[in-house]
Amino acid sequence: MQMAWSGVPIFLMVSGGLQIAVKPFVFTKYRKSIESLYLKVCGWKLIYFLVYRYIMHMASRISIMSLIRYLLCFGNLEDVDTGVMWYMNAYIMIMLIFPAFYVLYHEHYKVYISITILCLLSGIVLPSADWVVSMISQTDFYFFRSLSDILPFSNHSSALFYFLIGGVVMGHLEEIRKCRNLNIISSVMVAIGLVGTIIMKWLQTGSIQWKCVYFDGGYLHFSVMVMSIGLYLFFAYNEGKIGFKFLSFIGKYTMGIYFLHYLLLAVICTLIIPYLQFRYCFTANVIKTIVVTVICIATTAIARKIPLLQKLFV
Repeated sequence: MQMAWSGVPIFLMVSGGLQIAVKPFVFTKYRKSIESLYLKVCGWKLIYFLVYRYIMHMASRISIMSLIRYLLCFGNLEDVDTGVMWYMNAYIMIMLIFPAFYVLYHEHYKVYISITILCLLSGIVLPSADWVVSMISQTDFYFFRSLSDILPFSNHSSALFYFLIGGVVMGHLEEIRKCRNLNIISSVMVAIGLVGTIIMKWLQTGSIQWKCVYFDGGYLHFSVMVMSIGLYLFFAYNEGKIGFKFLSFIGKYTMGIYFLHYLLLAVICTLIIPYLQFRYCFTANVIKTIVVTVICIATTAIARKIPLLQKLFV
């Protein structure tokens, strides 16, 4: 399960690589993509609200204004867990300023690299350093957090870093593929990042098992970055090979899997697992993950063929 932390960073790197380094910028398409992203967020937040309200029996009373703020203005409701929406909020923020990064990449590449490094510092290096200090001191004292106040893009800077570094990698993809040892290098990066992530999970939660518990700030940790970039390089190097056709198939259903799995897991952890008489173990978690993934893929495949729903899943 810890390897799943690389999913969002890889998606952002692929998206950044394609949009910055490969596809030409067309303003009308860009405007429509912003509108589509916003409507997707509103649609999925409505789905989450209905599930929590009528399936999971959300208890609190909600005012009309609170509901409108939740649905249309990126607000939150106390009993509706929309933590997964942070990614779409971050992605919309990135896309709003995307034209500037496109121009910088193609006309002022050194400035583009400088901003990428600043995002790396603000979004990953400083939070990771703070985590190390807090673990050593056994306190919640964040030594480096104040430094982020002087760095730009402090809001969602880790997501912006992955988007921008995706453009860097995609722009040098041919040179990267010439590296004969890239498979070994990327595999070592994945292994180191995965081990580091497992250790962090254990230090924060006291267990390496998921147990419906996430560790704090997963995407901000250095080990997750190393694992994610390693996987991205590995996939980029082996693109087109037979063994990766399945990953391409799964990639078509990313949007649906991403939103549905979080909602489905919430329902399972709340309404099903407490009533099952078995000990939570690795095997049970694997079975649950496979079942959830298959359900999400099947639901997404069906929804993509329904006109009113397909835009939520692509």
